[in-house]
Amino acid sequence: MNKIDEKSAARLLRENDNILILTHRNPDGDTIGSGFALLHALKKLGKTVKVVCTDPFPEKYGYIAHSNNDDVGENPYVVAVDVADMELIGAQYRAKYEHGVNLCIDHHISNKEFAENLCLRSCSATCEIIYDVIKAMDVEIDKSVAQKYAGVLTDDKVRQMMSDFKPVQDLHGMNAKYLYMSAFQSAAFCRFSDMDGNWNGLSVADVYGDEEIRIGYNYGWLKTSQNMEKVFLALSLVIVVMIAPVFSGEYGGVDSIILTSKYGTTKCA
Repeated sequence: MNKIDEKSAARLLRENDNILILTHRNPDGDTIGSGFALLHALKKLGKTVKVVCTDPFPEKYGYIAHSNNDDVGENPYVVAVDVADMELIGAQYRAKYEHGVNLCIDHHISNKEFAENLCLRSCSATCEIIYDVIKAMDVEIDKSVAQKYAGVLTDDKVRQMMSDFKPVQDLHGMNAKYLYMSAFQSAAFCRFSDMDGNWNGLSVADVYGDEEIRIGYNYGWLKTSQNMEKVFLALSLVIVVMIAPVFSGEYGGVDSIILTSKYGTTKCA
């Protein structure tokens, strides 16, 4: 087993063409995000790539888990992402690749070092390491999901979004309008869906009138606006702490401002 850094991992990925990416069972956002971020980056380099998991990918990650139909053949270069132990792969793939994982990219310090090469860094998520690996491969990171629908909202885009994010599970009587799997699904279904998740027949003009609605990437500005509340709260606290001593003394001088000349210095206003 060789412990390697992100640049070495990037070099290994560049040197191989047919790549199979293993994710752990009961997949979460980190293993799915890591796997498909790597998939899209490698596809930009002309690689044949497939992400697999012993369990189905949750529907709420459908906007991430797509473009995954490549045939990588019988002897692919095998990469495990966010997998600390082969036991987490699941029996289906563990039996086939238990001694054949070429590269593991992981953030768990408990990693069992089962792969031929291990790119391990202690951090909050494997996605952080994947980001650095992709940068080391000199692949431009874009916002492909947002760009797919970017621009003026049209009736065709509404129907495309509803098709891409249509719920497939049994809703058990729940109104599809109130499902929230992603921002795109919420934006489309809350206004253009009937109770079962089908198009309700309304056009963009019916819902918004003459107003032009545009779709784009706004996560950065959204986080900035959300954090402004915390900034103002912190500033307010600092101001209160700074001016508190001014009014702390009974007759310290400045506090006499709040005493009126009408009553002299014996009565507070």
